[in-house]
Amino acid sequence: MRPRSVVAIGVFDGVHLGHQALLDQARGAASRGGALTGVVTFAPPPAAVLAPSPEAFQITPLPEKTALLAELGADRLLVLEFTRELAATAPRDFVTGVLLAEFDLAGLVLGHDFRFGADRAGDEALLQEMGNEHGFWVSEVGAVLWGDAPVSSTRIRQAIRSGRVAEAARLMGRPLTIEGAVLRGHGLGKRLRVPTANLEAAPEQILPAPGVYVVEACLEGKGYPAVANVGPAPTMGTGHDRLVEVHLLDFGGGLRDRVLRVGFLDWLREARRFRSVDALREAIGNDIRTARERLRNGADKRVAS
Repeated sequence: MRPRSVVAIGVFDGVHLGHQALLDQARGAASRGGALTGVVTFAPPPAAVLAPSPEAFQITPLPEKTALLAELGADRLLVLEFTRELAATAPRDFVTGVLLAEFDLAGLVLGHDFRFGADRAGDEALLQEMGNEHGFWVSEVGAVLWGDAPVSSTRIRQAIRSGRVAEAARLMGRPLTIEGAVLRGHGLGKRLRVPTANLEAAPEQILPAPGVYVVEACLEGKGYPAVANVGPAPTMGTGHDRLVEVHLLDFGGGLRDRVLRVGFLDWLREARRFRSVDALREAIGNDIRTARERLRNGADKRVAS
């Protein structure tokens, strides 16, 4: 016999404060009813299939998203492959053929703007009707406000693309993170006497605007204050627009091929070309001093390990 489940459904890109409120409600209802907490999400995100863009836009690639949803209490996570065929499914068929087929559904929790099925005709009203037919309740969670506007993945993307990573972190409840194995560099850090670890962001993941940032680098569960340059290094001519170069401030070991997770805490300055390597070295020194000061003054360092 399948266990009863309260299921939260959504795209969950960014797993932001609004998504967390939705998961909180599902988990609380499941706990009160002696049920499990289920989560249904989609990969790739619907927008990547229905309105593809050459610009990377995912805030949380699937491995990070699934890990975050598990941390938030999902006992079972169902990731549906999103295709045009799935998008064209009649809403009632989606409920019976997917949700009720996969879960013994006690309740369904969705965001205020969630729509599904052919012509996006599936909504809270239809789900309430089907819940009455099949014995599950439905709860629609309202928008979570930050300032005078709702928290949304679109708002977070706009902040990230503008370099406002501190704002994005407040909306998500944690910093934007980039994770990857450290790549072989060009030896430029040695020339500058500032060793860097080079990461290449996943091709589908959004990156902050080119520039220099205060970050925290997490290595094997331990966090290190750091400074990162995103995008091409105009003075040294690397020309790689998806490169993240990270200088760990209090670390002296080797990093090649080790997995590094970088959380973006605050904007420092725009990327610019300097007249000489010495001028660049001086600017980096200033960046490091400013980063240390910002971190002492409380830049948010909640970077998941």
